[in-house]
Amino acid sequence: MDDVRGLNPRYGPGNSSYDQCLHDTLRYSLSHDSIAEHPVDRSNRVSHVQDLDSLAAEIEALYIRSTNSASPSTPHACIPKPIIFDCSSRFQECGGLGDRLKGLASTFYLALLTNSRFYYHWTFPTDVGNYFMASNSSLSSPARTARSFMGIQYVTMFEWWCMNWHCMVRDIRRTREWNLPKLWHGYSSIISHTNMAYWDVLIQNPFLGATARRYNLHLLRQDEMFYIFTRLFFTKMTSFMGLALEPYRDLMSPSSDRVKVGVQLRIGNDTAWHEGPRHSLAAVGCFVEKAKLKCEEGNRQSKECLIFVSTDSQRALELFRARFKLLGISMMATDGPISHIDKPSQSLIRQHFVDPQSIITEHSRVFMDWILLTKMDYLYISRSGFSETAAFAGMVPTERLAVRDEYRCGFYPWTGEAGSKLW
Repeated sequence: MDDVRGLNPRYGPGNSSYDQCLHDTLRYSLSHDSIAEHPVDRSNRVSHVQDLDSLAAEIEALYIRSTNSASPSTPHACIPKPIIFDCSSRFQECGGLGDRLKGLASTFYLALLTNSRFYYHWTFPTDVGNYFMASNSSLSSPARTARSFMGIQYVTMFEWWCMNWHCMVRDIRRTREWNLPKLWHGYSSIISHTNMAYWDVLIQNPFLGATARRYNLHLLRQDEMFYIFTRLFFTKMTSFMGLALEPYRDLMSPSSDRVKVGVQLRIGNDTAWHEGPRHSLAAVGCFVEKAKLKCEEGNRQSKECLIFVSTDSQRALELFRARFKLLGISMMATDGPISHIDKPSQSLIRQHFVDPQSIITEHSRVFMDWILLTKMDYLYISRSGFSETAAFAGMVPTERLAVRDEYRCGFYPWTGEAGSKLW
């Protein structure tokens, strides 16, 4: 197995048959259907989401057909290879839920644009399949199948590492220029270790442009591409998640009689997670004021107002409850311990071997909060991949508190034309 930290064109067992494979792939693409080009209607949220949902279904169908197109006469080296997103060890620093979703989305589009088969091996601290399933089983195989590829030692693998911000300049910029299909040709599979958002960079690559146009991706913003990814992989919940979210059905269900306002505050500065500060508790007042104004706007339209709060700080949660109670505004939050899926406690890891269900339950609140944020009518968030990805996944009108401007309560748009390129 080749361990390649970042992209490097020197690595590769040879590209002698690459040109023939490229010719065959292009011939297949030209002789089969593409998605009809039509602009996305962004005039309002309803039509916007409907258009994206329709496009997601078309992308799903075309991708499945494309990666199952090999004939018995296709040379083995030309058969669509697996690209596997790997997050299976505490030593990989996969990041929190938002970071993992960004890396997973980037890997999916990498597979789609290179006509490769997509798999994900997300098993730390527990299998993501305990919470979500792909919309179509043909889109991706379960972790055990991905693990079987990774466990075969005689195949040639290319490991692509693109973790955290050090990767940004060194590697992501290169994905605009390098001929990735040629670089990887001859390898049996690609292992992707990444937590970065670079799917919109991939469609700018001249070697991938024809495929991007075939899927209509060149017409989409970064947030819209992420929305489509989540429609394919993170809207179909397991029965466990469905039961866990049952007490919050009022927040899950759309209604014209109420306005749902989501608030997410990341305090950070937790020594157990070795994380620096994001915001102070003083930011609570900024979010309360924003949510109050949105509730008053709904009340003028005779709508009930529901507030949902997600935070990594128990003290912040207590302050939110007290402030909203004084204002007479109904506030909800999920129950259970506040946890970080990238930094589970040692006691929890030990408990997992005794009671495997315990770690699934322990981390369910992370996934529940994320899902509930996607169901809001409006969001006010802090700097956190957790809430930023939720805003994109729900196409929710969102404002984000500036990290260095909390004492002036400086919010700015996160979603839509103004905010869709901020990653």
